[in-house]
Amino acid sequence: MSKVSIINCTSYEYETLSKAIDNLLAPLGGMAACIKPGEKILIKPNLLGTNAPEEAVTTHPEVLRKVIRLVKQQGAIPVIGDNPALLNVEETYNKTGISRIAKEENTELIYFANYSVNEYQITHPALKKLHLSKYALEVDGIINLPKFKTHGLTLLTMGIKNLYGLVPGMTKVEYHKIAHTPRYFTDMLSELYKIVKPKLRLTIIDGIIGMDGEGPQEGRVRNFDLLMAAADTVALDTIGYELFGINSANVPLIIHCKNKNLGETKVSKIEIYDGDIKRFKIQNPLLSKTGFTSFIPEPLKDLIIRFFWVKPKIDRSKCKLCMKCVEICPMKTILKSGKILVIKWDKCISCFCCTEVCVHKAIETKESLIQTSARKTIHLIKKVFSKLSK
Repeated sequence: MSKVSIINCTSYEYETLSKAIDNLLAPLGGMAACIKPGEKILIKPNLLGTNAPEEAVTTHPEVLRKVIRLVKQQGAIPVIGDNPALLNVEETYNKTGISRIAKEENTELIYFANYSVNEYQITHPALKKLHLSKYALEVDGIINLPKFKTHGLTLLTMGIKNLYGLVPGMTKVEYHKIAHTPRYFTDMLSELYKIVKPKLRLTIIDGIIGMDGEGPQEGRVRNFDLLMAAADTVALDTIGYELFGINSANVPLIIHCKNKNLGETKVSKIEIYDGDIKRFKIQNPLLSKTGFTSFIPEPLKDLIIRFFWVKPKIDRSKCKLCMKCVEICPMKTILKSGKILVIKWDKCISCFCCTEVCVHKAIETKESLIQTSARKTIHLIKKVFSKLSK
């Protein structure tokens, strides 16, 4: 039976956090159950962009500090690595606090795009192969540190989605272009996870503060007061969806993982520490607008897409013409017209790569009126049922 550990923690103050993580890992056998002396262990945080820790977009640096120390206590060698897309990597590492932690803890910090890649054949309806960081998959093991927040294509960013950072450079953009629907994208993620799984030792989700709404960057900062951990990342993500009020059995990513036997996806077969899962459920969670369409079957979606759609929209009062969105757009639908940027909606595939790299938060989401009405009605019904069930 897969084990998932969950604990309440309300502060990133190091002594409080350190004790909480020790208690979190104890039911799993502690760090000693995950790594051996002398091993090189890659620690993979979630570093989307140049966001300060309090913005709840990136893994908090104090979580990283604690994990580094735990790895060293076991006599292993920690290395920090990620692949922020199209951004000044040094600025990203500095703003998120990761560079400071690496320096203070005397730990190597790398950028995957500076290293060569390995090619892997996969089973996918649109993609035939994946390129992943050679460095990341030549270490002895990986510890995965995602942030607990919403995402348009996967509903939530948790353990499996955070591993997409092992795809180096602009290759991620190309994959977004090819696997542009939620089902294609999550199928690709399940194939990526299949490759990485033998190296993955532990996943710890940082949910002390997290994000709902228009994540992974422009949503509401929430005090979730949670830390979660498991060796089985599929089981961990399954429980994460349930905590967010989402039936994991209907989530495309979890369905793909179930079909490929990548981990435990049945809630009743996952052992929860500490206690009843209901005690940790997120109150009044809000999904992203794009997440609403993830549950619509692909054949049906083709028929109703003209009525249910979400597209990026540029807020010109916030736009600084940094051109990052233009660079990253896989379909090249964002064009400069004089002193403004314009999005050609007819060619937009709604991958929202543009929103992820916009550090000025100048790209919003606009949805059809029908979808707005349907989404708000469903949210209201869920809220009423939640109150009635208490």
